[in-house]
Amino acid sequence: MRSGRRTVTTGLAALLLIVPTICAADYDMTGLWRAAINGGGDAIFTITQTGTALQIQGQPPNDDVVGTGTIDPMTGVLSIQFSIVSPPTCGALFDGQLTPNGKALIAPGSIVSTSPDCHSLMCICEESVPAELRASRAPCGDGMVDVGEDCDDAALGLNGSCCAIDCTARPVGAACTSDQNLCTDDVCAALGVCTHPVLADGTACNDGQFCNGEETDCQAGVCTTGAAPCPLACDEVADQCVTTCPSSPQSCRTAAKSLFSLKVSGDPNKTKLRWKWLKGTATSQTEFGDPTDTADYALCLYGTASPQLVGDALIPAGASTWSALGSSGYKYSDAGASADGIERILLKGSAQNKSKVLIKGHGAGLPLLSPPLTDPLIVQLYNGDTGLCWGAEYSVAQMIKNQVDQLKAKAP
Repeated sequence: MRSGRRTVTTGLAALLLIVPTICAADYDMTGLWRAAINGGGDAIFTITQTGTALQIQGQPPNDDVVGTGTIDPMTGVLSIQFSIVSPPTCGALFDGQLTPNGKALIAPGSIVSTSPDCHSLMCICEESVPAELRASRAPCGDGMVDVGEDCDDAALGLNGSCCAIDCTARPVGAACTSDQNLCTDDVCAALGVCTHPVLADGTACNDGQFCNGEETDCQAGVCTTGAAPCPLACDEVADQCVTTCPSSPQSCRTAAKSLFSLKVSGDPNKTKLRWKWLKGTATSQTEFGDPTDTADYALCLYGTASPQLVGDALIPAGASTWSALGSSGYKYSDAGASADGIERILLKGSAQNKSKVLIKGHGAGLPLLSPPLTDPLIVQLYNGDTGLCWGAEYSVAQMIKNQVDQLKAKAP
């Protein structure tokens, strides 16, 4: 049973109590009860009421849980205390009142425990976590509709259930748990059943989220949606696209020739990276996006046998560092290599499969690789606006130099 961040012992996982039988306006809780804390797990307890006193005994496998309490037989107001001897839980306290029919209870309270940061006798059993106790007279809550019950979904009347805690059906038309479909209603039907009737065609169904595309209206129970706005990654909080490297390599445009080199220095500021992607797949200037305005780029390095992302460099769009290269592409220049060590980029398109990508970087901000490598290396450049990428793969055999301070790979 869970309460907030705390996990209560299995025995406590059902601190259930209370639910009386009305007899000439008096509440008598004597009998079996099914209960749970915070909706997690449930257990059966025997309640014995003697006047205003309550004795509570858990049934197997929760027979290690016992409790005491008091109740006003005329009003149903009660207080329950469970004693739990299994650290770090120290016990639980609940105060509430029986429902008018005496068959159920929802009571706020708390679970008392010892913080894992406590290292003194002074702080033992000093931490209190809010909790909620729900209980119903057995067999209500066991998931089976018994004589005298309208329904029984074993949920003990949790929010979204169409079956109340005393196993009576909630009103037809009441809201119930959503099926997460924007084009259905979520309402209770007869006998405590949650239903999801399809909404009329043309009903608006926009969920207000940015990253999953713009929804328009419902058609045959399905919300029509547009394409996701971001080719790579999306920030829902900021409602904007984000350029980053995928966790694994994608299918990219290839080149007839490519060369990757990395010189690792004992002084990280002197580390150097070069990548040449030559005679590549035809690419127009439009397909490069507009890095002077919105098109961010990401240089992604993948290694290991999986392969997995092992290094990346993010190059933001901006008119101060990017400029158009005639009508064929763009160039990037930042002598300080402030964007993850990237100093220069050349993107030059061609209609005759002679496109070119050149990248030069230096300094401690470069993607971190630790040669010698024992697995293939994949290098890819991603465009944050168009989602296109340009890449090359180098087998270990194509690594001309593969040593601690230098890596040089050529394909083919």
